[in-house]
Formats: sequence, C-alpha cells, structure tokens
Amino acid sequence: MPMFLRLAFSRRLLQERILVILAFLIGAIASKDYLYLLGLGDISRLLVFVILMLLGLGLLISWSDKGVSDFLGFHRFIIFVAGLIVLKYLMLCFESPDMVFGGSSSKFTSSAFVYEQVSWFEDMYYLFMALTSMYLAVRWINTFQAYLKTVFALLCGSALAPAIGLIFFSYNIGSRVVVVDGVNFAGGFWNSSVIGFTSVYWLAFTLQRKGFYKKWLVLSLAFLLLFGALFGLSRSIFVAFGIAGLVYCWNIKSAMKKLLFISLFIIVAGVFVYYFSSVFTLLQGRMGRTVLSDELRVVIWGEYLEHFLEYGLFGCSVLGYKHYSTGGYGPHSIFINWMVHFGVLGLGVFTYLLWLVHQALHQIRKNLSSDIYAAVLAWLVSYLCLVSWDETGFTTVSFYLAIGLVLALGKVCHQVRGSV
Repeated sequence: MPMFLRLAFSRRLLQERILVILAFLIGAIASKDYLYLLGLGDISRLLVFVILMLLGLGLLISWSDKGVSDFLGFHRFIIFVAGLIVLKYLMLCFESPDMVFGGSSSKFTSSAFVYEQVSWFEDMYYLFMALTSMYLAVRWINTFQAYLKTVFALLCGSALAPAIGLIFFSYNIGSRVVVVDGVNFAGGFWNSSVIGFTSVYWLAFTLQRKGFYKKWLVLSLAFLLLFGALFGLSRSIFVAFGIAGLVYCWNIKSAMKKLLFISLFIIVAGVFVYYFSSVFTLLQGRMGRTVLSDELRVVIWGEYLEHFLEYGLFGCSVLGYKHYSTGGYGPHSIFINWMVHFGVLGLGVFTYLLWLVHQALHQIRKNLSSDIYAAVLAWLVSYLCLVSWDETGFTTVSFYLAIGLVLALGKVCHQVRGSV
C-alpha cells in the first residue's frame, strides 16, 4: 500500500476512534451527579476534562484536513453559530466580567459562576462541547460503519446512568426528588436517564442491521434507558415515547415488523406495569392532574413572551433571564431558551439546524430502508417533544451529538447514493 494511502487510512481510523471514545464519554457524562453521590467526584471532573481535551484535539486534527465536503453548508453554519456565541459573551463581559466569570479559578470546585441563578460560564463551555461534538460527528463520519460504532458508543455511555441508579439507588424509583445527600439533580433524580433516552433510544433501532451488534444487547440497553426515564415520572417522556412510537410503527413498511414492534411494546409495557405498578400509578396521577391552561409550563411561556421586547434583539443582559418568570423558572422550551440567550438570531440558528436535520432525513428516506428512516424520524419527534416542553436540552451535549449523528448519516447517504 502506498505511503499516502497508509497515512490517510491511519488518520481516518484515528478520527473514528476518537469519536467513538467521545461518544461514550458524552453519554456517560449524564452520570456525573451519581458519581458525586457515590463519593467519586474526582472521576466526574476528570470525565469533563478528558472530553474537553479530546474535543480540542479533534479541532486541531480537523483544521488540518483538506478537501472535506461541506454537507448543506454545515461547516459555514457552525462558524456562524460560534461567532454569534462569542459575540454575545463578549458583550456580557464588557457589561460585567465579574458576573460572567465570578472571580473563581475553577468551575468544577466552586459555584461562584452562578449569579441570579444564571451560570453564564457553565452555559458557555457546555455550548462549546455541544457544538464541537456535533461538528466532529458530521465531519468525521464518512461511512455507515463509523455511524453505527458511534451510535453504539453513545448508547453504552448513556446506559450507565440508569444502571447506576438501579444498582445503588433503587429506593428512589418513582421519586422526583431533586436533592439527595447534598447533591443537586437538576430536573430530578432520574433526569439523566431522560437525557440518555432522548439522545439515543430511537437511534439504537438503526443498529438492527446485518447482525452488526447482537440484538439482545442493543435492546437491553435501550429499554434500560426507557425504564430509567419512566422511573422519574416524566410526563414529557411518556408523551414523547407514545407519539414517537406511533410515528415509528406507521413508517415501517413491513406488516410483520409492525406486528413485532407492537408485540414487543405490549410485552415491555406489561413487564413495567407488573413489576413497577406503583410507578405506573404515580405516572397516571401526574398525567391526569391538570388541564393545559393551568399547566405551569404554559404559564412560564406566557411570562417569557410578555417580556420579548427586553431580550428579542440581542438576548438578555448579564443579569440573566429567570426574573422574567415570577417563580424564577427557566423557559422550559429550547426555542425560548435560544431566543432569551441570543435573541431572534439565536432562534433562527436553532430553526436552521432543524432544517438541516430535515434535509438529512430526506437523504435517509431516499437511500436507506424504511426501518432506519422510521427510527430516525421517531428520534426527531421524541427529541422535539421533550425540548419543546422541558428545560433540559439547551446545553445538553449528547442531544447535539445525536443531531450530528443524524446529519452525518444524511451526509453518508448523499455521498454514497444508495450503496450503503
């Protein structure tokens, strides 16, 4: 093999391996609060540090690449978004650097970055991680096999959170407790499983092809995520799973596969109701306890939209945005979150990202089987159901990595044109 071919091969192999490790670690980062609870806070901090180092290394390697195709202008889009974020944070720093950086030397050991319940610095580095992981996924995944390996790595990493919760803290099943032994769990004790489920559950169904991974392992990890998400009594997950399941079933062409999916759903539902009947009863109570007009999230949205003129152009000031809500709540919608942080440009950025996902879906539908298309479409429906209704999502790194995986799959389809 000529020298330049060996170098190109080893470079691509290195990129794929870095991406697989990153996907696993990004999935595992949802477990960081559990690690603090287990007295393993140093491992949690190390996890974030390693991710940042690998992302930085990935950027250095990517910038030396030549002749990489720009799928749907994605690279230019990333540059624009990065510029928008940097500009906003420069404006905040000029306004009051102390409120942005808090005067502390380490975000990992101090809460000094928090001002008026707004963690500006935390938002900044999580957005960096989110956008960089999405960028590397789109840039480095050039084969279907690379996509499969990365999805499987994200699935394995995401499954750590519900596994730790079930093994060490099973007494919290069916609980929405937020603080446990001094450790704060944003969104509730089982919210990490909600994150993992939304990130990769439906994408795991794209792994069911040519025996690439054993079906029992993939399904076990996927349903571990589902059960973990439901253990926290999340109404958002209940609705997202129901609607996405209908979308998935509707778009599968094979009648036999429809029957298998429905049968599997009934079996899993029966197991859940039988073994976790108390959780099911509590979840039923949460689903039927209020009308939409009285729902707290609807009230929150109304309060934020009432103050649109105060943040609509450039986003909120350094004083933050939670004072727009009388209860001090976050926007509970990724659309309002992007807008309240970066103004209408931020909303436009996220909307354009969804358009890119739509274009990738179009390529997947044309070039891959209906099963894979149905799974990716179900993922999109599930994702939108959660982030439109929940506070979780704006800076959740695994969500953006999942978007990158969908875009990468669309890119592979566009390049190979049906031979995948």
